[in-house]
Amino acid sequence: MQDAGIRFNTNFGPGAKFSNGSDTIFIRDIYRKKLRVYSSPEWLGTVYNTKSTWFTGYDEKFFFNKGALFTAIFPPLRHLLMVQYLLRHKEVFSELSFINAYYQMRKGSMEYLNCQKEFER
Repeated sequence: MQDAGIRFNTNFGPGAKFSNGSDTIFIRDIYRKKLRVYSSPEWLGTVYNTKSTWFTGYDEKFFFNKGALFTAIFPPLRHLLMVQYLLRHKEVFSELSFINAYYQMRKGSMEYLNCQKEFER
């Protein structure tokens, strides 16, 4: 992966500024580089769905992180992706209004863009 210039985005994942999405960005990068991926039906392990370390519900943090992720994956389409996500998944923002959920996504998007500017300096 290193030869192909693919690395994990350290802004995303457990313990990072944006708590989820590192796997999605990694897979997107592999796809863009047109790398071959090997899959196997072998069982590698078991995951116990106990209490999450990052998911606290469909709250402001969730939508903040989702906005950052959409911006990292497809910057020019980020606003369109945010709106389509909210329209397709109306059930997930029962804790927030549509407007507040979108506002949080925009905040996450802007925060990610600011992180990128600092990284490029």
